[in-house]
Amino acid sequence: MKRERLSAWLKCIIVAAGLMLLALLGFFLPLIGWEMAQALPQLAWLYWPCLLWSWVLGLVIYTAMGLFWRICTRIGRDNSFCRENARSLYRISQLALLDTVLGFLLLVFLGVFAPLHPTVVFGFALLILVGLAIAVAAALLSRLVEKAAKLKEENDLTV
Repeated sequence: MKRERLSAWLKCIIVAAGLMLLALLGFFLPLIGWEMAQALPQLAWLYWPCLLWSWVLGLVIYTAMGLFWRICTRIGRDNSFCRENARSLYRISQLALLDTVLGFLLLVFLGVFAPLHPTVVFGFALLILVGLAIAVAAALLSRLVEKAAKLKEENDLTV
């Protein structure tokens, strides 16, 4: 697959994921939260704090998507192994770790104020595990791209 086509496919995936996240954060979570608030009036006060917290988590994810978009643009320009991509991957790793910590804190917050169903705890645990996997994978890729960029720079200097 040519680099321009690969870049375009990756950008399409980012757009699809962004639209799905927008639907989740803008429609489904508010709807589900509202229904839960109606069903459990004693926990209705948790609606806005949890929704705002979810939007903050989404903002962190959109920031990481923006960084990945830049990486895809550089791939399309045949500049895959550069220090900017290594830095972007490292920032994505940090953002994934931040999102994971914020998700864990939300789980603890909910656990303190509301009885959680085991499937909710399992779902949060799964999301935390995915966040950690993304953080580790992005950090590893950052190191590899950094090493490849150094080799490329050395190779470009030797004519």
